[in-house]
Amino acid sequence: MWAIIGGYITVRLANKLTKEFVSLGDSLLLGISSGIVGGTCLNILTVLSFNDQENKRFLIATLKNNWPKDHPIPDFSNNLASIFFITCIFIILVTIAFSVLGGYLALLISKRKPNNMTKQ
Repeated sequence: MWAIIGGYITVRLANKLTKEFVSLGDSLLLGISSGIVGGTCLNILTVLSFNDQENKRFLIATLKNNWPKDHPIPDFSNNLASIFFITCIFIILVTIAFSVLGGYLALLISKRKPNNMTKQ
């Protein structure tokens, strides 16, 4: 939800600062950049929160408890860095997708607004 709001706010601010309507391509690029910034901030907070040994042990225990019973349990302590890397990439991609959606919604809403004002 916060990614959609971030993309929305980015496009709305661009509309207000440029005092003209942002094109579809520009709004999508603004959504992508908003998603990259938001996803990177979220990743930094996540990595910092799991920097503590207690949190690492909790994460490994959770992974072991939720691992499928018919598969052998791998050594998560050796694979934790790769798990974090893949998770960070996934978070950025999902954040970009939702921020682009928010930027597109802002474009649709801002295009409707002047038409309603001219009819009155």
